[in-house]
Amino acid sequence: MPPSSTLPGSEPSASSSGFEQALAAEERLHEAQAEEATCKIMGVVIVACYLLALIFRPSHEPQMFRIFTLLTGVSVGVLALIYWVVRRGGYFPLLTYLNVSLQISLISAVFVVDAQLIGPVFAMSSLGPVLYPLIIALTALRTRPWLCVFAGMMSSLQFLLIYTSLRLGPGGELLAQSMSLGWGVTLMKIAVLIGVGVGAGLAAHRFARKTQRNVATALRMTAMQKVFGRYVSPSIAEAALQPNSLSSRRTKAVVLFGDLRNFTSFCASREAEEVVAMLNQYFEVACRVIEAEGGIVNKFIGDGFLAFFGVMSSPADAEASAVRAALRLNREVTPVLKSFGLRAGFAISSGLVVAGEIGSVERCEFSLIGEAVNRAARLEGLNSGLGSTCLITEEIAASLGPEIPIREQGARQIKGLAEPIRVFEVLVDATAANPTPTTPR
Repeated sequence: MPPSSTLPGSEPSASSSGFEQALAAEERLHEAQAEEATCKIMGVVIVACYLLALIFRPSHEPQMFRIFTLLTGVSVGVLALIYWVVRRGGYFPLLTYLNVSLQISLISAVFVVDAQLIGPVFAMSSLGPVLYPLIIALTALRTRPWLCVFAGMMSSLQFLLIYTSLRLGPGGELLAQSMSLGWGVTLMKIAVLIGVGVGAGLAAHRFARKTQRNVATALRMTAMQKVFGRYVSPSIAEAALQPNSLSSRRTKAVVLFGDLRNFTSFCASREAEEVVAMLNQYFEVACRVIEAEGGIVNKFIGDGFLAFFGVMSSPADAEASAVRAALRLNREVTPVLKSFGLRAGFAISSGLVVAGEIGSVERCEFSLIGEAVNRAARLEGLNSGLGSTCLITEEIAASLGPEIPIREQGARQIKGLAEPIRVFEVLVDATAANPTPTTPR
């Protein structure tokens, strides 16, 4: 089909970026969210420690508290900056190493300040050594095993350097006098920090693998649902994933049947590939319009289609929605169909049907069975003889408001029905007819 004959709204969608790229994007999103979480947790811990220090601060150490206030402000400010960068989409993997390094270094800075202002014994007995394992544990949230090992090694190295400098500096003999602050216990603490880093790394590795499997499964399910949705309606594809949601049940349905006039002669003068291309574009617009009005295209039948309203949901105006869909679809496709000598025809009926899975255990489809379906298909065939575009039954006509003009076409005998039924035409060109309400209204 030439570009000038493309039906509106039938342009192909952009190709997907691929499963691997989608998986990588999900992992990156998880890492960014973990970075945000660690920033918030550390920020809360630092502020809580500062508030406790404010309550129990010694009155004779104002200089120490001023420095502690400065370190707290710098720490919270940097964490807030990192959080803001990540929230603005500026996350990159190296940022996690920078953030961890900064947090560990800030704890070490508190060590040094405590040692200089109060003494090495207080520094080694204060809050600092407890915060190292907290930061190492939080790295596991990033699901990066080597980051956990890095945090453990960096914490132990800085702790060792600080302790060594304190032992060799003024007041170092006081550390030697305390068994809990001697080299033996200190090396045990360093071993614990390294062990915590390795253990957090193993936990992060297992958590990362589990997360990758879960994300991969979710992406595959989404991809399968999208592929499945090409063969059935997306709403049916989604419902098929729920147990027993498509079991056969009796319900009221509004059925819309669409067909193309002069299709046989059109096929005789065209190549098969061109016919298929035209039908694909026509059905693309049909699906878009019908789904936008709350309906579901159930199946394609040659040059026709069967759609229904009010089955998967229960809208109050299913009848009017079906009529609006037919009018809108006709309005969008008529200019192009005329260039091929084709016309669209529609018929709408309503009634009780049995809706659900029909077929074998190995293969089935969602379908509607009932007189309303047969009546819509037979009714559409009257369009050719009446010169109409959209025909509806008396029940549909009675439910419409005055904004949709109709005209009665009298009682007509429908093939397969014992008694004639009253048929009404929806006036496609409302300005060319008198939209006076008829008897059914």
